[in-house]
Amino acid sequence: MNQKNETFQFPDNDLHNQIIAMDNELAKQATNFTVEEQRLFYITLASIKPNQKSSIIEIDKKAVLDMLGFQSQNQYSRLRQMFTKMIKKSLILSGDDEIWNDGFLFYKCRSTKKKIYIYVDDEYIPLLIKLQPGFTRLLSDDAISFKSKYSMILYQQIMRLNNKGDFGVGFTTKELKTLFGLSKDDYVKKDGHFNRTTFENRTIDVAVKDINEKSKCIQNLRYEKRKKNGRVQGYVFFFDYTDPNEFRTTYNSDEKSSSKKIKDSKKFEEDREYLIKMMDTIGRDL
Repeated sequence: MNQKNETFQFPDNDLHNQIIAMDNELAKQATNFTVEEQRLFYITLASIKPNQKSSIIEIDKKAVLDMLGFQSQNQYSRLRQMFTKMIKKSLILSGDDEIWNDGFLFYKCRSTKKKIYIYVDDEYIPLLIKLQPGFTRLLSDDAISFKSKYSMILYQQIMRLNNKGDFGVGFTTKELKTLFGLSKDDYVKKDGHFNRTTFENRTIDVAVKDINEKSKCIQNLRYEKRKKNGRVQGYVFFFDYTDPNEFRTTYNSDEKSSSKKIKDSKKFEEDREYLIKMMDTIGRDL
């Protein structure tokens, strides 16, 4: 762990224990990423420098191989296909069928011998780079280590909502199915009844076990069912929490100075508020 009086140098070849930051409105959205694509998404965000101004994210190839656990540079040939798939699935659907604003978060990827460059659409920069205080923070070693996408998503949501100081983080069954990328018909039996036991065993229980085994920030994760008139309405998750900055303590100084500069930009705030309004309707009718 870094000492508080250390000056943190951002090494190109190390993405361990980095802060993954994104706007809360983006963090709460469901994605169609596979486990592999979700890892690349987190790696991309972990590569954003604390004082980043450009909309082009620079990623070190060796750092990617290290985070993915690849043992040889011969695996470079896989990266192009992997990043291309992630970009194609970075579509953000905002609004409803009458008023919408849809677009791709990432629109281009190129590489050199040692680097990969991901281009962020200018409209979505406030969701990733020019962030206001209170955004969602994840720890890279946590998020990328999970085996299941359900673990990644549950961890992301708990870290997002924990910023509000809640003693427990709760979701309805419908919310969890949407966040996990499931349809309303998933885990519905032939007789039309929801198979809650199978749903819990294959999603929630897998995620809880995975997070408890690997996470530094979320430990002793457990949940309770909330019932109304004898029927389960949702789940409340309880856990022990450690702030990601405990593992990268010197991140704070850059984060504060960057926030102050952005706070003075009226144009940025208008753009962010517009995005939030457009994204707020996602998932309501799923």
